[in-house]
Amino acid sequence: MKANTCSQNNSFTESNRVIIWVFCLMFFIAIWQSLLYRNLPATKMDFAKWYDVDKKTFNKWIKYFCKNLYADLSEYQRKRKLSKKESKAIIAILGSPQFYPILSKKEIIKHCDSSYSVLRRCVYAFPERFGLTPTSFKTIQKFPPKISRRIMEQLDPDRVEWVLDKNRQSANGDDLTTSPKKS
Repeated sequence: MKANTCSQNNSFTESNRVIIWVFCLMFFIAIWQSLLYRNLPATKMDFAKWYDVDKKTFNKWIKYFCKNLYADLSEYQRKRKLSKKESKAIIAILGSPQFYPILSKKEIIKHCDSSYSVLRRCVYAFPERFGLTPTSFKTIQKFPPKISRRIMEQLDPDRVEWVLDKNRQSANGDDLTTSPKKS
């Protein structure tokens, strides 16, 4: 009879451990999330500074890449402050400059050892692969982090990791000007 109660106590304590472990894990995830989103940009100007682009470029990004966020662009244009929910959604769509750089057409071409005409032909032929329309490609000179990465992946998948490594190094003050040669 005692052996039966011991096994019940062991299973009870094991289930308690699992519950406590899951609770602690959820608690740490909640803290991590709050720290991650604590310093979200609140205004359009804050976003432009965070992405290191001018407000006009940031507004183009919203117009071409965040169509699902605003039913009518005039609704976005009237706002000065953005809610946390909108800020999180914008970052989810455009990406974070902390994880991947914002690249211009010239930088993309340089990193991929390509030409503007090749890039343009590819975007026009396969807009869904690049996440761009021909109009947005013509209009935008600097691309948001997620779009920059997508373009690089389509043009030269081998260079994506190199650019990521260089982005990490530039955060440490290293030079981003040299590009490895294709083998």
